[in-house]
Amino acid sequence: MSFIEWWVLLSLLFLLCWSGQRYLRLRPQQGERNRRILPRFVAEWQVEIDTDQGVQKGVTQNVSGSGMFVVLASPLSLGQVCPVRIQVPGAYTVEGEIEVVWAVGGVQREDQCRAGIGVQFSYLADQDRKLICSFERAN
Repeated sequence: MSFIEWWVLLSLLFLLCWSGQRYLRLRPQQGERNRRILPRFVAEWQVEIDTDQGVQKGVTQNVSGSGMFVVLASPLSLGQVCPVRIQVPGAYTVEGEIEVVWAVGGVQREDQCRAGIGVQFSYLADQDRKLICSFERAN
């Protein structure tokens, strides 16, 4: 790589880190206040996310009334907004819309290396949010 290519790459990374904080919701660092609106709980529910490339199936690791962490075969892009279907216990399907607020690769699960995404619900009907929150109270 030439000096100019390195300079352009570093400049872009700097701009992403500097200005991206406005748009990205990062996981809280040690000692920083947790930004979650509602408490999360451990749950392994089947999830289907409609993307431009088709339906991606995943499994939740934890859920709250405001978002969830989903283990996927490949991560989605930060800021991506997609329709979602979540199979909650009792044969009920919750439908809504999610926004990817953070993504990570290499999550160990069932002896496989998988990617995961943290999502925030950008749309979720009030009755579905209450249903999800009722599982938190039951745990």
